[in-house]
Amino acid sequence: LVFFLASKLLKTIPQAAATTCYVATNPRVENASGKYYSDCNESSPSKLGSSLAEAARLWAVSEKMVSTDSNIPVDQFYPV
Repeated sequence: LVFFLASKLLKTIPQAAATTCYVATNPRVENASGKYYSDCNESSPSKLGSSLAEAARLWAVSEKMVSTDSNIPVDQFYPV
């Protein structure tokens, strides 16, 4: 049952890679910087993906995660 449901909801590896390969190799989108693509078509990102507040939060967490400060506890990012 789980496999059946997953096969209907999830993409195969080739399906998942198709959009990345499309935008990396197709000359029609060569100058389309900053666009969002889904299933090999230009699309609109979700509201969460368009949120400047969430972008700033992600940037701040990313900076902390790649920091050379070894005193930052891991559970700050992955609460137990």
